[in-house]
Amino acid sequence: VQSADEVSYHMIEVAYSALKLQRGQTEPWTPAPKKLVLAEAGISPQKTEVAAAVEAPKAAAAAAPKEPLSGSALKKAMLRFIQKEGEGRPEGVSLAAVCKHVDGTPAGDATAALQKLVDAGEIYTTIDEEHFLCL
Repeated sequence: VQSADEVSYHMIEVAYSALKLQRGQTEPWTPAPKKLVLAEAGISPQKTEVAAAVEAPKAAAAAAPKEPLSGSALKKAMLRFIQKEGEGRPEGVSLAAVCKHVDGTPAGDATAALQKLVDAGEIYTTIDEEHFLCL
């Protein structure tokens, strides 16, 4: 043991592993893909073209840049993302994935918000300083 931090880290890791084992196997969050049956539904080509035209504005809206988050809204968004994405991943969520989730926010602000969450005890680093999990 080279520092007291290693002992604390090990104790937290043991407690986390015990909680994971007590919960048991969880169902995957991703639902099974829906099967597309065009012949049975009797969809005409016109309806298919209209559906494609309706989906185009949705894609354009999704491609629009997000407005940057800051303060408590940024921390809440990051915490929810880490809780959702970190489930079942012992290595945690990478800094790059968190920054990509809040892509409208500068990377420096995102890193500072993550450090505040670590300092507050809401999240902790796992395999290195760039992977996080919720407590």
